[in-house]
Amino acid sequence: MKKTSYILAFIFCLGKIALTAQQLPLFTQYTELQTYLNPAAIPVDYLQYNMNQVAGVTYRLQWLGMEDAPRTGLARFERVREDNNLSTFGGSLFTDRVGANTLIGLYGRYSYQIRPSGGDNLLLGLGLTGGLIQYRLDGDDLEFEPGDILKGDAQTSLLPDFGIGANLTFYPETGTKWYAGVSLPQTFGLSANFETAANDMISIKRVAHVYANGGAIFAVGQQGFLEPSVWVKYAQNAPVQMDFNLRQKFVNNFWMGLGYSTSRNLHLEMGMIMSQLLHLEDAVLRIGYGFDYNISPFGNVLGTTHELNVSYAWNGK
Repeated sequence: MKKTSYILAFIFCLGKIALTAQQLPLFTQYTELQTYLNPAAIPVDYLQYNMNQVAGVTYRLQWLGMEDAPRTGLARFERVREDNNLSTFGGSLFTDRVGANTLIGLYGRYSYQIRPSGGDNLLLGLGLTGGLIQYRLDGDDLEFEPGDILKGDAQTSLLPDFGIGANLTFYPETGTKWYAGVSLPQTFGLSANFETAANDMISIKRVAHVYANGGAIFAVGQQGFLEPSVWVKYAQNAPVQMDFNLRQKFVNNFWMGLGYSTSRNLHLEMGMIMSQLLHLEDAVLRIGYGFDYNISPFGNVLGTTHELNVSYAWNGK
């Protein structure tokens, strides 16, 4: 077995012990990516800044103490349309690489929000994502038994994927806003199959995931706010994991956040709103940085995690 196979085996075993065997990418700044957690969610740029369009990119380097550690990229676009009710559509592209394994996903998303009380402040939403995912295994980096490598230099497997979600949002013009939702971002237990040179089959089974998330936004002063939030994750045959985060936005367009995950990760995030500095009109440019450190006995082996998030929101016709 080659070096990368040892790394993958270590990661998968560790995932069952401490990292919940999650197959989907994880993010430190998840409060910025509510629609990634739940397809029914309303984009935070609309809730906090009243911008109806947003484009963003996120890049994450995980476990820098390990060779061939995970690297995740996410690009997204969303548009909110408001009439008697509220609808959102958009799309996302992500790539997630761990050693010899690369996962690429392309998704479209649609959600529809109704006002069950007849007023403007409470919204109940349902959402759906649909797309394709591609698994790729590089045969040059894997050897399962002496002489038994993947057939060919690399193999790919293409699978459909769907996700569903429901969300409840309360957003008055003044006062406390809050949101809560539940979703199944990966609903089908399909398998990606690969063939070795010895004609054996290797399968990577996608297990069902369940997410629950919620948070509140408390106004602090004229332009600041305090936002506690939680992200609950469950994957089949793995314990429930929870992320807690508390973020403070200050009047000078700077924010900081602290968090903790029951997978024994400490989170730190900070960011700036660059609109005034760049003299942007009717637009919001935000740049955020996230940092993780694992305090388990494996922390020194895994190393640190770094994440950069950039989003640009504006009002379009």
